[in-house]
Amino acid sequence: VLVLVQMITYVSPKLTLVAILPLLIITVGDFFYGKMMHKRFKAKQEAFSSLTDQVQETISGIRVIKAFVQERKELYAFAKTTAFAKEKNLNVVRLQALMMPIMDLIIGASTLLTLLYGGYLAIQGEIDVGQFVAFNSYVGMLVWPMMAVGECITSISQGLASLGRIFGIFQEQPEIVDGQQTDHDVKALKGEIRLNHLTFAYPDMPDVTVLEDVSVTVKPGETLAILGRTGSGKSTIPSLLVRLYDVADGMITIDGHDLKTIPLGVLRENICMFDSRGLIHEGRKGLNRYKKMFAQKEDLGDLAACLKGADVFLGLSKGNLLTKEMVKSMAPKPILFAMANPVPEIPYADAKD
Repeated sequence: VLVLVQMITYVSPKLTLVAILPLLIITVGDFFYGKMMHKRFKAKQEAFSSLTDQVQETISGIRVIKAFVQERKELYAFAKTTAFAKEKNLNVVRLQALMMPIMDLIIGASTLLTLLYGGYLAIQGEIDVGQFVAFNSYVGMLVWPMMAVGECITSISQGLASLGRIFGIFQEQPEIVDGQQTDHDVKALKGEIRLNHLTFAYPDMPDVTVLEDVSVTVKPGETLAILGRTGSGKSTIPSLLVRLYDVADGMITIDGHDLKTIPLGVLRENICMFDSRGLIHEGRKGLNRYKKMFAQKEDLGDLAACLKGADVFLGLSKGNLLTKEMVKSMAPKPILFAMANPVPEIPYADAKD
């Protein structure tokens, strides 16, 4: 601002207007540049998120992929995802690479107009040579702030895109919450689980029935093992018990209470579930590492004694390894342990150790 005041009062308002007009284009362009950068950087982050999600899912499910000989299919899917992420990254780089040359061009135009019109005014005697030289210095002093504004807009746009994704997570509302059916008088559970003609399909695949007409009763103190091949719905049952998904009324009851009438806090405090999505090192090397970690824990007691706290034990698939670290996390005492092959990467022969 001080530089502009000096240019207007000390040199010439007309020359200042001619020199500033190209620089005003930068100010207006920065606004549209910021909006485009925000949009492209957000798309870049979403593409990178999709890439990391696919890698995580592929690594965690590598045994299933190999079992069904799907390596080539996963390779093509990974190549497609990486190509998409690459294109989104290039969109950001292209915009950044385009911005700086355009700014240099506009600044050069401002300098050229200053030399031509300022020289004309000096020849006509409206300004002297000293004022003309000083004015060129003033224009040079305005160049760096204009370039800095462009860099600031880039950083701010990228930051706002990241902040928007974070706020999106914070503002996400759960789909399953306590509703009008909830009976808040239910404060504790004993653990009698009843499945009444349970039928279920995942919301994203409504035409594929995962569980069909399943009926079973598990009383307190009993153990139920559910066996089946991959994709048969073993892990779906504990997911339904903790209401990660909802089913029709009356299909699942605990202690005679329909699952939707039990407060979520009470329900999930009394069920301890381990699924197969955790990652662990393969083979004996990984097992020994975890043995050392568990050996450092104190006051865990005997594993069998820890299991006595459960009124119902539900095991899914064979070869499960319930570690002491898992047992330590089971507090307060749950009425149900639901294990969906929690450590599948450890061979069964090693797990027996």
